[in-house]
Amino acid sequence: MFTLILPTYNEKENLKVYLPKLESSFQNNKIKYEIIVVDDDSPDETWKWVKEYSEKNPNVRVIRRIKDRGLS
Repeated sequence: MFTLILPTYNEKENLKVYLPKLESSFQNNKIKYEIIVVDDDSPDETWKWVKEYSEKNPNVRVIRRIKDRGLS
């Protein structure tokens, strides 16, 4: 299984485009995968959008880090 970890901060609009493309690429290449989005408590509520997205896409998960801690 391939695990992709994406650190994010205010990336909701980018993820709306990026996540479906990533998933499609993994599926087309028959790669077992999981995508973990680690959000740094984005003001644009990136974490909330990913949580809703993950309800229909079980290979995507989100971890929300409360308080700004930095991407690393």
